[in-house]
Amino acid sequence: MSGPQSVGKAAEDRAAAELLARGYTLLTRRWRGGGGELDLVALEGDTLVMVEVKERTAGLTAALESLTPTKRRRLRQAAEAYQAAHELQEHELRFDLALVTPAGIEWMHGVEI
Repeated sequence: MSGPQSVGKAAEDRAAAELLARGYTLLTRRWRGGGGELDLVALEGDTLVMVEVKERTAGLTAALESLTPTKRRRLRQAAEAYQAAHELQEHELRFDLALVTPAGIEWMHGVEI
């Protein structure tokens, strides 16, 4: 794999490692369903966390702007499908944004989706 897909996978690898280092339980990566894709799905205690990973040289503002209304709708639908498929509806749901830059990872918890 080369090009944008390998860059995206490398960013997801870094974000997944960060989740594990923070004590999260990583459930899955690149899950597809409900008309969308979830980059990372993890548990933080009883909270089900859906992490959208973005590789950018610009800051969080640019990454947030990339979450168009269509992308947000697809993330919500995918999250609902994931919860149903894995019988996790009782868990609180949170969306996070991980901005991976050459300097490190900026994390935004509780992004409104």
